[in-house]
Amino acid sequence: MPKNCRELYEQGLTTSGVYNICPWDTCDPNFWCVGVFCDMHTDCGGWTVLQRRIDGSLNFNRSWIEYKNGFGIPQHNLWIGNDNIHQLTRKDNVSLYVSIKTTNGEMKHQVYEIFSISNESNKYKLTLGDPTTGTLGDSMVSTEYTGKNNRNLPGMLFTTYDQDNDRKSNGNCGAIYGGGWWFNWCYIGYLNGPWASSQWSSPWYPSVTSGTYIQETLMMVKPN
Repeated sequence: MPKNCRELYEQGLTTSGVYNICPWDTCDPNFWCVGVFCDMHTDCGGWTVLQRRIDGSLNFNRSWIEYKNGFGIPQHNLWIGNDNIHQLTRKDNVSLYVSIKTTNGEMKHQVYEIFSISNESNKYKLTLGDPTTGTLGDSMVSTEYTGKNNRNLPGMLFTTYDQDNDRKSNGNCGAIYGGGWWFNWCYIGYLNGPWASSQWSSPWYPSVTSGTYIQETLMMVKPN
């Protein structure tokens, strides 16, 4: 069975849609396969979708266990699950593709050529790095240009409203901003906030300064 959407693409399956992949090793006692949405058109195709939001019908303010296992449906709104993200990124050198479509119809994207997360026992620690290119701008790796040095996300642990692993000493960023993420203190790049809400402040600062401007979001990965 294919381990990711790139393997499917290389097998000649070049139509975007829902496919089954098996990112776990077959000898792993937790081995299972998962239905995912494969983007076979963007940037040479073969991308496995980790997160997608096309409207506000799915609540992303979820518990640790829900983010662990995933929620939603692949062809609509989705978080694929942190365990699956770990399996997809633990061996290969993987790129992360992020895009935001705004309410005025503008589509912007950013590609990070280094991306992985650790397992649950290590709180899904984020590895994210340069080089990064795109039209959206970097709001996760190097945020010093904003004057907020404690917003960089590499090395951060995953936080939800019921498990606080961020660096904010006087609160839980997941509880404050209504979603799970690799928060620092707290963020200037964050795609899981309350839909179309001013509470979702600066989803991708300075390119997108309010959640009220967001129409769609997308995160997907592909081996380099």
